[in-house]
Amino acid sequence: MKYPPFVEDHPQIQLLKWTFWPIEFLEDCAKRYGDCFVVRFGNVKPSVFFSHPDAIAELFSSTHAEILDSGRAQPMLKMVLGKHSTILLDGQEHRRHRQLITPPLHGERMRTYGEIISQITEQVTQDWQPGKSIVLHSYLSDITFKVIVKTIFGLRETERDQSLGVAVRKFLDAFKSPLLYYLAATLPILQADLGPWSPGGNYQKQIQKLDQLMFAMIQDHRKHLNPAHIDMLTMLMLATDETGASLSDVELRDELLSLLFAGYDTSSTVTSWAFYYIHANPAVKARLLEELDRLGDNPSPSEIVKLPYLSAVCSESLRMRSAVPSSTPRINKAPICIQGYEFPPESQLVPAQHLTHHRPDLYPDPYRFNPDRFLNHPHSPSEFYPYGGGARFCAGAAFAGYQMKLIVATILPKYQLELAHPGSIKTMRRGVNIAPKGGVKMVLKQIRVPAQKKVPLGLS
Repeated sequence: MKYPPFVEDHPQIQLLKWTFWPIEFLEDCAKRYGDCFVVRFGNVKPSVFFSHPDAIAELFSSTHAEILDSGRAQPMLKMVLGKHSTILLDGQEHRRHRQLITPPLHGERMRTYGEIISQITEQVTQDWQPGKSIVLHSYLSDITFKVIVKTIFGLRETERDQSLGVAVRKFLDAFKSPLLYYLAATLPILQADLGPWSPGGNYQKQIQKLDQLMFAMIQDHRKHLNPAHIDMLTMLMLATDETGASLSDVELRDELLSLLFAGYDTSSTVTSWAFYYIHANPAVKARLLEELDRLGDNPSPSEIVKLPYLSAVCSESLRMRSAVPSSTPRINKAPICIQGYEFPPESQLVPAQHLTHHRPDLYPDPYRFNPDRFLNHPHSPSEFYPYGGGARFCAGAAFAGYQMKLIVATILPKYQLELAHPGSIKTMRRGVNIAPKGGVKMVLKQIRVPAQKKVPLGLS
């Protein structure tokens, strides 16, 4: 049986590198072992990483969907999200939940969400003045958090709603520490409740308070359910499967936490990278500003998100720095052959999107930021997959891309920002995400006055 090479470092060293230097670790492994290699993270089962688009296509193929599980490949998330999260389900239950949660993240209501995104972005940045030093990631975290809780819950300014917002953010922020990520992986006992001063005990205290507030919110929504409301919680309550059944309160709680978990820090992280790359490449910034200025005053969200160069800039930023270095792992229930390698049942198979996105055969000069790659040059789902692929393609991908474009388009034409420290920027782990170290420090030079007259795109 042909099997890919094992990374030779000690398993604990591999876990240490994966935790604190994941990009460097993956690139070093690819350089040493090629398109496919096996890593061992501490005491857990080995993981096989793939980067060749042919292998990725097989992992994403509907042909293999019935024998590839993903939910049970992510046991650490169960204590965070609950067992009814779509992220952690497999088979028919995964398909049922995905059918129910997808509609609120698409369609006509996105226009209203777009207005919310733009308004919150303007509110969070309204105190910016020339000369102000800005850690951009902090502001973007505020924006994406307020957007996600507003669109999910429809929160108002009531004391209870504000309490829920505070509890949600405290819960989500607890998972950003790379040290906690490492310790939880190496010492599972830390996940146990050993008293209020233990990490597991502190987590249980937080989750109990959050559950109390979330279930109160869910019950209140059910009591005053109004189909005219466009928040995601209302939409999820109204959604039914083919049998007419809807999500239970416990299922709603787990799905809401999943949306919060996936849509908060992930969104602020990828948008931070976009602002870094835009400002590190003056020609890109100038070209993007020209495109945005041509829209004139108060363009609609639908006009903004259709802009070709803005779309290309965001795609290239996601290629350079997806939120995570690898996509959702798969566990095969039956023997499978991928890229000439044979894998017995219960192998853990991982698409390494960072490596795929930096292959010179797919992206010439792959470490250069070049949005033109995405203009009139489509990339297959196995060549470009910042939101995963196949049956595990992120249900919120459309919303995430929509939000990213609108935040950039709201801030960039108004504020002339410069990087406080020009040059390359290092990465750091924030939970499962790979964020810019230091949060992208910028200086506001002046308030811009964009072009006021609307000119048809493509005309001078």
